[in-house]
Amino acid sequence: MFFKSIIFSLITIFFTSCASSSFYYDKKENSANINLLNVNKKIALTNPKIEHTFSQCTINSYILKDDNKEYGNLFLENIELYDNCHWNGSASGFFTYELKTRMKFKSFELVDRFSKDHYEISTYKVNNEKYVSIIDMYTVNRDVLIIDNKGKLSQEIVKMLDPKFNFKYVNEPRTDINYNYSLVKFNMFNSYFTKESERRIIGN
Repeated sequence: MFFKSIIFSLITIFFTSCASSSFYYDKKENSANINLLNVNKKIALTNPKIEHTFSQCTINSYILKDDNKEYGNLFLENIELYDNCHWNGSASGFFTYELKTRMKFKSFELVDRFSKDHYEISTYKVNNEKYVSIIDMYTVNRDVLIIDNKGKLSQEIVKMLDPKFNFKYVNEPRTDINYNYSLVKFNMFNSYFTKESERRIIGN
């Protein structure tokens, strides 16, 4: 039992370390860096605006907005949870639901999805007119969710993971969504994630 506890602790430390390095914002270099599995990418930011968000469940959470010269209008939310906290559903599901609701889209149709390893990239047709891609990079306790209006970043990540995959709609009319909603900031009202003790109380 003792050795099992040690092994479990080592595994937890390993995955926590991976989660911490999978994506990071470098203020000095003014860049966002993806380093997860087969993707190693440095994104030069143009004029990033960062807002740190806080919750009793989050270790490091913030939203980042950048009207990027190369990748267009980007919105990113970084959410890393403590081990004793858990999502009450799908992080990307909550994210896309709130996007559709807050922006009051008339229609929001999933038209393409790429899933591999720790990446899920979904493309939606908005109001039957334009397209937007949502990137979810996830590890054990962490999700990095990105609204990729232009679609170029999504296309590049997909190409690194699977060169044969046909990433569609990048040359179709694209959205230019300005978004400012945070799952972390509004978690106290909507319970997207909770502590394990709170989950047991709710279950009873």
